Amino acid sequence: ITVKKIEEFCRNQLVSIGNQMRSVDNSTQKNERLITLYSVYSAIIGLLSGPEAEKDDLERYLTDLLQKE
Repeated sequence: ITVKKIEEFCRNQLVSIGNQMRSVDNSTQKNERLITLYSVYSAIIGLLSGPEAEKDDLERYLTDLLQKE
């Protein structure tokens, strides 16, 4: 896993969420969930846009998490 792959995944999720939010048939609960997901993925992308050292630290941390599972 790389930071670039995580960012790509998050951007793809934002597109998918945006498409789902266009539906007028969504329940209030679904819209709230989509807004929350959109906010989370946007925040992750914002973090990934930080300084290179922070990205490297994040990449190591996430890799460690995956190896522990």
